[in-house]
Amino acid sequence: MAGFGARKGEKRLLTGTGIAFICALLALLLLFVLPKNDPLIVDLRQKSFDVLMPVFQLVAWPFEQIREAGENMTELMDLREQNAALLVENQLLRENIETLTRDSALLSQYRQLLSMPIETDAKVIGARVVADLRSPFVKTLVVNRGQADGVALGQAVMGGRGLVGRVISVGARSSRVLLATDLNSHIPVVTLSGNVRAILSGRNESQPMLTFLPRKAEMQNAETIITSGDGGEMPIGLPVGKLALDEKGTPFVQLHDDLDQLVHVRLVLSESVPDVSTPVRGR
Repeated sequence: MAGFGARKGEKRLLTGTGIAFICALLALLLLFVLPKNDPLIVDLRQKSFDVLMPVFQLVAWPFEQIREAGENMTELMDLREQNAALLVENQLLRENIETLTRDSALLSQYRQLLSMPIETDAKVIGARVVADLRSPFVKTLVVNRGQADGVALGQAVMGGRGLVGRVISVGARSSRVLLATDLNSHIPVVTLSGNVRAILSGRNESQPMLTFLPRKAEMQNAETIITSGDGGEMPIGLPVGKLALDEKGTPFVQLHDDLDQLVHVRLVLSESVPDVSTPVRGR
């Protein structure tokens, strides 16, 4: 009899728990349905949220874990892709370093064979354009750097991306720059890939032209033009612009910088290097 009574009480207890759970759900539904402006209802609703917050967190926990696992998998895949890309770039850098090392060794040997002097390292300083003396016939600028800063005649003047001219007169605190587009500007240049030497000559237009080209010179459109270093005033390899051809097939150069928008320039304070064509004394 005792066992039967215990089982019966247990059955009643479970039934009471179920009824209480149903009543709680109905109460929650009523809280959502009842007017929201009533302060009493608002307070009861907020208290019910506080009581049921652990339940909400418990229910949401598995979904949060799944979301975090998905984000971790996505990040892991991205990291693997980035790692693979870095490995490829690292291999290319190794190959480039090996190529540069070989080229440096060969260049050193070639200089010894040709008795070429080693160029000194060039120092670059910034300057501001303080006067624009351009006219239909003259293309010059005045910058606020001079002999006190190490500026000398013939030194290269760079814009933000490439060569814009050279120094033609120097004072104590200022210098005058002849732009590459001036009719009197003549700068030795060379094509980067074809090693075709020429003179970059201004024509008082926005793009200077290439003159004194070798006969049967093979040049490609959009080829990179750099300074050749001939004459010894400018270093070798300063970027100038891209090769282009006009309607008549005349080669000209599209400069990297817009000379009409120059506000700040860079002066390359390189020392004069003896011309390669001049024999070195003592040889």
